[in-house]
Amino acid sequence: MRRLFVWDYHGTLCTGAEDALKIILDNTLEAFGIDRKLSSEEVRGLFGQPLGDFFRYFQPTIDHAQVAEMTNFFEKLSKEVAPFHIKPRENVHAVLGEIRKRGDVNVVVSSTPPHRLLDFLEMISIQDLIDHYIGIPYVIEHKGGKAVAYKARKVKEFAAGRFSSVVMTGDRETDIQSGIIDEAKI
Repeated sequence: MRRLFVWDYHGTLCTGAEDALKIILDNTLEAFGIDRKLSSEEVRGLFGQPLGDFFRYFQPTIDHAQVAEMTNFFEKLSKEVAPFHIKPRENVHAVLGEIRKRGDVNVVVSSTPPHRLLDFLEMISIQDLIDHYIGIPYVIEHKGGKAVAYKARKVKEFAAGRFSSVVMTGDRETDIQSGIIDEAKI
């Protein structure tokens, strides 16, 4: 029976995402009249959380419409800025390729919305090495949904007894929490 390998995207399969995020967030905040620049430490602390949580961190009273407006601006800017910063981790193509060659399955799970996640896979040229990807729809994150539980549920639904084991790989505490919920090997 095949094995399922579940990968976090940002920080695990690629580098440079935190640099891109800082630039994009700084510009988004400025565009919406929030006079604040992020420290690298703040970016690392926010990284991996749903986008709506970023904006609530700086403006706790923000409403759904404002989050949506800021998200649209952020997303447009991300398409311009991210490709200059995000690069594949060393050996990522070889590792994903070897897993596929053995007949096992690669899945990417991210806090990135599904419609943007494919863009990120293409950014580092791994889309052909990934069998399935799971992102968090904006409706989940904008309403303060539980991102970790959502990702874990979607992995369980995808796996649904079809694999001899599930191996989850990530670089954040939330990746570990999701794996524990899935009863995966971490």
